[in-house]
Amino acid sequence: MLHAEKAQIRSSAFKGLHLPLTISCGIIDLIHVHVNLGDKNSSSDHDEDDDSNHKMLVVIENALIVVGPGHHQEAPEPPWTFESVFAAKKKLIELLTRRLEASAKQQAKNTAGPDSKKKKGGGLVGK
Repeated sequence: MLHAEKAQIRSSAFKGLHLPLTISCGIIDLIHVHVNLGDKNSSSDHDEDDDSNHKMLVVIENALIVVGPGHHQEAPEPPWTFESVFAAKKKLIELLTRRLEASAKQQAKNTAGPDSKKKKGGGLVGK
């Protein structure tokens, strides 16, 4: 879950990610993201009105984002080369991997409980 009010977007956070456009700056009055993409068979504390456990809620209010031409179109920047594109894509993949690993660890921590040890073996261990 992510909730932010009166947030400011800084261009330095998006520098070097090899995006097709440049995010110069921005402001957001409210952003609220709630993601729970666990499968239906996993243990969950949220059982009320729960047909499936696949939920996603994204609320963005009053957002202003200033974008400009991509890095390769700006005059002071050199044109893209294979090495610069490779380095930028690697940086983007590392960023996404860190976020996904942190999310997976948090989800595993939330689903692990006293009943999880009983479910893991499934009666197959020791046969």
